[in-house]
Amino acid sequence: MTQTSLASGLAHPWAPDAGAATLGLVHRVRASDAFPVSWIRTGQDRFSVAVRLPHDHPFYAPVRGGHDPVLIAETLRQAVALVSHAAYEVPLDHAFSLTSMKYVCVPERLGVGDWPVAVDIDVHCTEVVRRRGNLAQLEVELAIRHVGQVVATGAISVRIVTAAVYRRLRGGRTEPVSSPLPLAPPVPAGLVGRERTDDVLLAATGHRRTWELRADTSHPTLFQGPKDHVPGMLLLEAARQAAHAVTRSASFVPYEAEVVFGGYVEFGVPCRLEAHPLPELSEAGPAVRVTGLQEGRAVFHADLRDRTAALGSGS
Repeated sequence: MTQTSLASGLAHPWAPDAGAATLGLVHRVRASDAFPVSWIRTGQDRFSVAVRLPHDHPFYAPVRGGHDPVLIAETLRQAVALVSHAAYEVPLDHAFSLTSMKYVCVPERLGVGDWPVAVDIDVHCTEVVRRRGNLAQLEVELAIRHVGQVVATGAISVRIVTAAVYRRLRGGRTEPVSSPLPLAPPVPAGLVGRERTDDVLLAATGHRRTWELRADTSHPTLFQGPKDHVPGMLLLEAARQAAHAVTRSASFVPYEAEVVFGGYVEFGVPCRLEAHPLPELSEAGPAVRVTGLQEGRAVFHADLRDRTAALGSGS
C-alpha cells in the first residue's frame, strides 16, 4: 500500500474553494447540533470556517457564564469533518476515526449572551496523507476567533478509510445498534456535574475512582443515528464527568484537554473508567487523568485540566 503526502490542498483543480455547511458534512442529523455555517479556502491547506455557537444548547449548556469547553471540542471536530468532505472531497460513506484531540480554551473569552455568537475557526491541515488516491489521514491545527481574539486553540488527528476497508478493520462488528441497550443505574447527576439523569454517562462499580461507562444510544445529542461503536465525543464527555466525580469540587470545567484514542469502544462489553488526580499538572488548577479500559486494554485516556483556580474566576 503506497502512502504519499500532498504538498497542497488543491489536490484536484475542480475542488471547490468555498461552500455552505450541511448536516451530512459535519456528521450530524439535527440542525440544533450542527454549528458550522460555511467554509472558505484561505491558502495552501488552510481554511476558515464560520460558526454559530449556541447560547442555550440543551446538552452543551453554559458553565460559569461561558460556553462549555466540550461544546468547543465538538465544534472543532465538526470543522475538521466539514473541511475533509467539502475541500478534500472525502465521500460521505468513508469512516472517520479520531486518533487524538487536544484543545485549550481562554475562559474569560467564552462568555455567553442572549443570542448565538458568530465565531471563525482557522483550520490548518499540517499533514495531508493519501493512500491509493483516497484521503487517509489529516493532522489539523485549529484556532477559534471572536472579534479578532483567540477564544480557543486545538489540534485533531483523524484517520479516514473507505467503507470496504472499515468493514475489514472492524472484523464483522459493523452492524449499527439501532435500539437502546440495557444500562446500569446511573450515579447521581450532581456527582458528575449534570442536572438531568438522562445525561449521566457513569455507573457505580463499588471501586474507588472507578466507574462503568453508560453509553445510552437513545441520547439525542451524543448519538446522531445508529452507530457500531461508542463515539469519541461521548468518551470525552464521560471523562469530564469522571473528573468532576473524582475531584468532588462544586464544578470541574475542562478548559484544557488532551485525549488519545487507542481503539474502538465496543457496545455490549463493559468499559471501565478510572480517574486519578494529576498533582504534577495542577499548578494552574485541578488536573485529572481518565483512562478507559475494555477487555483488559486501554482504549483511550484523557488528561483534563480546570484552569480557573489560577485565573481567579468564580465557580
